[in-house]
Amino acid sequence: MGTPHMDHSTAVIRMLHNYDRSEKNPAHRVFVNRSLHLEKIKYYGFDMDYTLAEYASPEYEQLGFNLLQDRLITIGYPEEIKEFQYDPSFPTR
Repeated sequence: MGTPHMDHSTAVIRMLHNYDRSEKNPAHRVFVNRSLHLEKIKYYGFDMDYTLAEYASPEYEQLGFNLLQDRLITIGYPEEIKEFQYDPSFPTR
């Protein structure tokens, strides 16, 4: 996904920017009628059963894999885990 030197946040922004919402049926969109203050939320989860969003796979999974590797290294895991490569054909269930 992207260039090898692109950081993960840039990749996410580019992926969201390129997502074409115009083709989505408004009846299939999610609407919120109140403000949500995200600065107070400590953990975020993702709905990976595709009921709330469509994901650009395997790019999305690759991004998650890369971000997890980076996070694990920042909390003390060895740098060698960067040698592991994401395999989209590996079974997950």
